[in-house]
Parts: sequence; structure tokens; C-alpha cells
Amino acid sequence: MTEAATPTEAPLTLEAVQDKFDAWRQRPGKRQPFPKAYWRDVIALQEHYKISKILSTLRISHAQLRVQEQRLNGKAKSAERKDPPANDFIAVDFSGETAKLPATESCLSDILSIELTRPDGTVLKVNALSSQAVDALITRFIA
Repeated sequence: MTEAATPTEAPLTLEAVQDKFDAWRQRPGKRQPFPKAYWRDVIALQEHYKISKILSTLRISHAQLRVQEQRLNGKAKSAERKDPPANDFIAVDFSGETAKLPATESCLSDILSIELTRPDGTVLKVNALSSQAVDALITRFIA
């Protein structure tokens, strides 16, 4: 194990772990995944810092951390998915919840596009919806 890939010495601080992550990102050549020792440090930091502070300071996502926690705890999936998950179509009935807007220039500002991202990385993009349809979609998505 290289010097850079060793766990941070006690006392473990967010700043020390941040320095290691930043140094790893600055290395020349092809980007490599962070070493397991870094992820062990991140997991240990959770005892002393809020998770949101850790994630923003280290510039990592909650999904990345969750995957690494599962790997380190031996709960990783035996066969990693090579293909993206199947996109299941979910129909949402907006009948009765939206009013038809007249096709005028004044209503063009009321047409919206949205993008929703789940923690697992699944992205939903919808274009050309009225604000009422967006409200209905969000209400049904959250429910």
C-alpha cells in the first residue's frame, strides 16, 4: 500500500481526509478510484461530523459513500450490473388536474422542463409541461 493510500493517522479530522482526497484527484494520469483506506476514513468521520458536511467537503455523493460502505461491510452485490437498470414506464394520469392552456405567446413562459434525480442515480427528464402538470407530477412522485 502506498503512502497516499494509507488510512489517516489519529486524530482523524475532516481536513486531513480532505487533503488526501484532493491529493488523489491531483495525481497525473488516468483517474483511479479512491483507495479503500480513504473510504474507511470517511466512514470513521461520520462519528464526529454531519454527513452533509463530509460529502460537500470531500466532493463525493451519498450514493458513492453508500456503495463503498456496502463493499467494505461485505454486503456488496455479488455481480455488479454492467447494463443500466431497465427503464420501466410509469403512466401518470393528469386528467382533471390540469387545465388546457391556450396556445399563445403569453403562455410560453408557463411551460416548464424538469429533471429529477434519485439517490441511486436514476434521472427523470420531462419537457414542455405546464406548471400545473409539474405540480401534479411532483405531488404524485412524492406520494
